[in-house]
Amino acid sequence: MAGQPTVATHTGMTGRLGRPAGGLPPPRAAGIPEIAHLRGVESPVAQSLSPGFRVEARVVRSGLCGSIQQFKGAFDAMMPSYRVVRGAGGQVGALVGLPADMAVVGDRPTTRPYTLGPCRDRASVPAAKHVQVNGLGVGTTLLAMTTSAADYDWLPDHQLHVVPTLAHVDRLIDHVTRIVHDYTDQGPLTLTEVVHDDRAHIKVTAIAPIPELMPRLVADALTQLRAALEHTLYAEVEHLLQRPLTDQEARCIEMPACTEPARFDTWLAHGRRSQLGPLAAGAVLAERIRVLQPFQRRDFDNHPLRLLAEHTNLAKHRTPAVAAVRLGAVYPDRQHPDLTVALPLERNPQPGHGLRLQPGAVLASGPRNARIEFSIVPPVCLQRPHTGVWNIAVKELGYLEDWVRTTAIPILVTGSRQSPPIPPQLDIAIGHSDLRRALLSAGTTPATERGTLSIQATQARRALPEILSMPPVGAQPETVRAWVSSLDDVTVVRTMAHIAGVNSDPTALLHYLDELSAAADAYQSTLGASS
Repeated sequence: MAGQPTVATHTGMTGRLGRPAGGLPPPRAAGIPEIAHLRGVESPVAQSLSPGFRVEARVVRSGLCGSIQQFKGAFDAMMPSYRVVRGAGGQVGALVGLPADMAVVGDRPTTRPYTLGPCRDRASVPAAKHVQVNGLGVGTTLLAMTTSAADYDWLPDHQLHVVPTLAHVDRLIDHVTRIVHDYTDQGPLTLTEVVHDDRAHIKVTAIAPIPELMPRLVADALTQLRAALEHTLYAEVEHLLQRPLTDQEARCIEMPACTEPARFDTWLAHGRRSQLGPLAAGAVLAERIRVLQPFQRRDFDNHPLRLLAEHTNLAKHRTPAVAAVRLGAVYPDRQHPDLTVALPLERNPQPGHGLRLQPGAVLASGPRNARIEFSIVPPVCLQRPHTGVWNIAVKELGYLEDWVRTTAIPILVTGSRQSPPIPPQLDIAIGHSDLRRALLSAGTTPATERGTLSIQATQARRALPEILSMPPVGAQPETVRAWVSSLDDVTVVRTMAHIAGVNSDPTALLHYLDELSAAADAYQSTLGASS
């Protein structure tokens, strides 16, 4: 063998092909250029790196999106679509998952992370406060909004029941993200290096089993999402009739998922359902249900209602969600012309992307005497029952949760999706005497986005000690680790984003790294003084 592969304990995996004749060089953060001589303005290293110099810290968010994220100048791939959410008093305490030049609005982070993004539809938030943020280019408008009781007037009292159901879904998805994070963080693949002639190959020898709790939690979350739709429909029919439904009437209330208009018309005309005024053809509620049907899209198999129906039918009648770890990408830390990988990196993988993983699979091949470091992305995926297509598990959950909460329920209740979305993060472990009032303090960041922040923070906490311990800063890694562990997730991610923002300016970069090193030393001194 020319050398064993190395596997790092983080949410991606790193491999190494071959060893050079002189042995391995000192370890360093993957993708981070050597900056030992950048202080000297005469340094040829500084002169050669200055035009395009950048510090990169690799982040593999395998459980959430399956793509490689790099702290360069932006988190554009980490958060491909930005959402406008409300912060207390119209202020946004921290910009999470957004490009580094979207500087923080406000003096300090709030207790909850908020994301802020480009406004796509100003008409949807008529009471919005507009905020201009430097560095985004001329004409870019962002929104910060103030939450008030009036924001949720569109949700009548007879539909408030859906709020704790959606909060329960959020808790389930949060549990799934934590399991996926822990599973991928430990490195689910066992690798070996096999040499044949002048080539070295990295092969999979074993795959750690996915915790059995994970697919069952997924099934629970999807079933509760469907229940939220069905309960909303049931409550709306009773409200419009102004009377309770009989047992026979109640049995015909369900949310259809029709792939053809004719099938929907047949559903409306069926038995006792046709005798209920709110569900009569042409009735307002019936037309709202029609708008949500899969046949409204050409690719109806990918419509969220179709996906939700197929997933829940599988979970209720046959088996929990079908989950597996798959190959999302293999990519080199630095390009090498003789490296062959099983699946190149794709920045924004779509459903169906990826390869099956099994023992014996060759992930990468290269010259036996060349040292090539590369990373492997093993996302945990769900299989769609009706098409067999695989999608990243938490991405699938996030897509369906978002559609139910921000589109389907508002349309069923109001006929429009322009209402402020129901906040997902309500504490339902305690009782609420006034559920409508409790909405005002509910968190607005969905579980999948909170999971994204957690993954980002985990990777940033691992990268910062290595970055700051490199020459010329030369901070003590243990000191930096202790300091970084004391920071909240928003702060540590923002710190890494700021490094990305100044990485094109070596002087500014080193100045900021020195500041961070000084902060770590100050924290260590505080610990020493308190002891």
